[in-house]
Amino acid sequence: RGQAAVGDLGGALYKNNGTTSGQITITLSDGITLVGFDVANQIRYTPQMFGVNPAGSASAQRVALQALFSFAPVGSIIDLGGLSYTVDAELFSNPGVTHRNGSITLLSTVTANVWAVICAGDNCIYENLTLIGTGRVGSGSTPLYQVGINSGNNTYLGRNPANHVRIRNCEISQFTVGIFGNP
Repeated sequence: RGQAAVGDLGGALYKNNGTTSGQITITLSDGITLVGFDVANQIRYTPQMFGVNPAGSASAQRVALQALFSFAPVGSIIDLGGLSYTVDAELFSNPGVTHRNGSITLLSTVTANVWAVICAGDNCIYENLTLIGTGRVGSGSTPLYQVGINSGNNTYLGRNPANHVRIRNCEISQFTVGIFGNP
């Protein structure tokens, strides 16, 4: 798939940047001349660029997806490419990122509170996503909170409420709370 390590942007399309340095550098056959290349599309990032393997463990998928979520700068798009991923804990979004086109399922054996499969950042957009929880609800007077998207304030998350979060055409199911938000 073209990557050696999480976050090395392998599998991306690179273009010659006209310099001797860049995100990757190639030494030509003369052994001296360097040619620099940068990712051709620095606005759209995919899980494959970060080594996410949908067949890997939920923990490995979460770690690699979080590397992608942490890397994506303001104004970028995380495109899940219509694929399905499974995670065992929260993913934290950077502000100003669009997340789209895929499915994220919370590992069915998770029995603890998960304050959000996706913890929103300011000005994030979530579109054409399917988020699936475990279907657990807790027992007696002890509720179990498993949230699809959280834009609210929570000391567990250690974040302020996210503002201007937009959710479009998403299917959020089998969570105690589908969307926990800041009004």
